[in-house]
Amino acid sequence: MFCLGANSLWAADTEQGKILHDKACITCHASLMKGHPSLIYTREDRRIQSLAALRKRVQRCSVAAGVDWSQEALEDVIAYLNQSYYHFR
Repeated sequence: MFCLGANSLWAADTEQGKILHDKACITCHASLMKGHPSLIYTREDRRIQSLAALRKRVQRCSVAAGVDWSQEALEDVIAYLNQSYYHFR
């Protein structure tokens, strides 16, 4: 189950999250967004509207990408995305 709270984001390593994200996510997102991977986060009709939804999506995408991230790594990626694109509290 994926139920860590916002406090875990404050302890997360956003630099490591970016590294993990860029290695595992960019290729798929570029394909989905016709060469512009960051549009998946910034488009007007983006699907992620809460921190809980972001957590769920990162977990699902990590499975789809075939990465075996630890809970800490998942938190790092979530924190990176939240800091860079979403700004949920």
